[in-house]
Parts: sequence; structure tokens; C-alpha cells
Amino acid sequence: PQGGAAHHIGFDQTAWLQAQGWQAQQLPSYAKWVTPELKRKPHHLEQFELRHLRYEGMISDASKHQALVRILDGSVASHPLVLLEQGAYLGKDFGRLLGITPEHLWLREVVRDARGEWAPRWVKLPLGRLLEQAPSSKSAA
Repeated sequence: PQGGAAHHIGFDQTAWLQAQGWQAQQLPSYAKWVTPELKRKPHHLEQFELRHLRYEGMISDASKHQALVRILDGSVASHPLVLLEQGAYLGKDFGRLLGITPEHLWLREVVRDARGEWAPRWVKLPLGRLLEQAPSSKSAA
């Protein structure tokens, strides 16, 4: 039977992905950054890539700011708006909404850096535009 190129060169993608997951969990940064994220209930906007979410506006009163975010994923026909408060989660990289301004949203994501360590990454989601480039891997404590 034909198994494709991966079969012919002896590469098992499932085993490789499992090894990557195991290796990622062995780093001390995993317990600090990822374990708390896995213990909480996920928000429904965490199923979408940031490039499928657009910051549409802000609603404010004397005590708080709320962000209006539109889902632009092809699987959602109506492109609904979602109202988010500071602390909400969105995007696939444990993105937490830490700041809401009239110009952009500030998110802190948790990702693996080039050395394999888990670290925060700061992302600015601009008002009315999609995320044009991949977020930088620059981390801050």
C-alpha cells in the first residue's frame, strides 16, 4: 500500500508531535506559564487564530472599558461581534486581554521561543484592521 513520502523516509508525524509535547512539558517554564492556563475553562474565542479576529471598537463607562471583537472565520457565516472585558482570553496562544484603548487591544500570549522555553509575547491588535504580521517573540517579565 502507498503510505506517502512520510512513510518512505521513516518519519512518523504523530510520534514527532507527541515527543514535542513531552519535551515542552519538561521545561521549568511550562509549569510557570502553561500549567495555569490549562487549569482554567477556555473562552470560546480561543478556538480562532488572531488573524480571524478584528477589534471593532470600545464601550466605556466610568468604571470599565469593554472591547467589541468581530469573528471573521470562514466557518461563521454572520461574523458576530463579541463583547470582551479586560482579562478575557482570545486566540490560540493563550492570549489574555490586558489592555483596551481606542486605538488597539494589548494581549499577552504564552508561546515557545526559539530555545523551546515558554515565555510571554506581547501583541497589539489594531482597531479596524486585521493582524498584518505575526506577533514578535519579544518577551517581557
